[in-house]
Amino acid sequence: MLQTVLPYGSLNIADEVIAVITQLCILEMDGVTNSSFGIKDKMKNVIQQKYYKKGIMIDNNDGKLSIKIRVSIEAGCNIPEKCYKLQEFISEEVSEMTGFNVEHVHVIVDQVKIV
Repeated sequence: MLQTVLPYGSLNIADEVIAVITQLCILEMDGVTNSSFGIKDKMKNVIQQKYYKKGIMIDNNDGKLSIKIRVSIEAGCNIPEKCYKLQEFISEEVSEMTGFNVEHVHVIVDQVKIV
């Protein structure tokens, strides 16, 4: 959970909110869909107390926000270019909507989709 103090009280933003914003960014990006983490990753995240949901993992370490996503890219897309744009888009949207800076957006491309 992200926390900050505002002039009239505190603000807490659940990690699920960050995951939803990230999911919306993935859905808006042409040629990209999200994938899921495997059971090994899920168990590791539970032990390390990180938030994960449908291919999106949120790690908040003392306000240092790190997002890890698994995606599928449509065949014919320039993968490095598409991933860079996705990283930039997610970072900007999360920062704009929450007021918190994103330190890292890690993208794992685990499939190429033939459409």
